Amino acid sequence: MRKVSMNMERANDFNTVDEMFTLLKLISKYYDKLCKMFDITQVQIEVLYWLYTSKDNTVKMSTIGDKLEMARSGVTILVDRMALAGLVKRRPDREDRRIINLIITEKGCNIMNEIFPGNEVFRVSPLDFLEREEKEVLNKLIIKIKEKIEMKI
Repeated sequence: MRKVSMNMERANDFNTVDEMFTLLKLISKYYDKLCKMFDITQVQIEVLYWLYTSKDNTVKMSTIGDKLEMARSGVTILVDRMALAGLVKRRPDREDRRIINLIITEKGCNIMNEIFPGNEVFRVSPLDFLEREEKEVLNKLIIKIKEKIEMKI
């Protein structure tokens, strides 16, 4: 009997993983739709999000590279494109001129205000149907899964 329950448990695990893959695809489609609306890439939305939610709308370029797990040359190209599009500006750090800070521009803020009107999480949030407590549980579970996967990488 134990073996049957293990198989059922394993089947449930596979179903959960399958649902997670489906969710990842849906989230990607959701962001693709946002990207098309604003003519930007998913990575650019991430960078704008970090700038938009930072304390003073400023993030070091090196921090962007760390978060994206991207080489400095890749970050430079990304920032060049974002600056050319008028989404961000570079500013040397006041204390250490070797450090370059990114600042979100008015255009970048306008895009983020469209995506997050009234500081809501999303215009039409994929999480709207969840209660606050369910969102907290989901967040804790996502963090737990992320930490376990990071340990195996």
